[in-house]
Amino acid sequence: MKSILGTPTSHPFIERVIRTTRNECLDQVLFFNKYDLQKKLELYQDYYNETRSHSSLAMKTPKQVAAADALDKKVAPLDDYRWRSHCNGLYTLPIAA
Repeated sequence: MKSILGTPTSHPFIERVIRTTRNECLDQVLFFNKYDLQKKLELYQDYYNETRSHSSLAMKTPKQVAAADALDKKVAPLDDYRWRSHCNGLYTLPIAA
């Protein structure tokens, strides 16, 4: 994804995640090397997605929203798909049967 240097408004959602990560994680903990930083960022990612409530999600966690969405959507079984060849067999794509 390309963006213009020094223009945070080009990707506001990414900028928001970076700011939140800095404020809630990186500014609050010490890390000793890149491995320690990676481990702490992984722990924060789990917290962010599974425990932390989000105002944009009606104070639910992303995990709760994803679980509710999965229950609402009907998924077609794999038996209902077949493959269609394109470009003289160069590649194939799945299509609903």
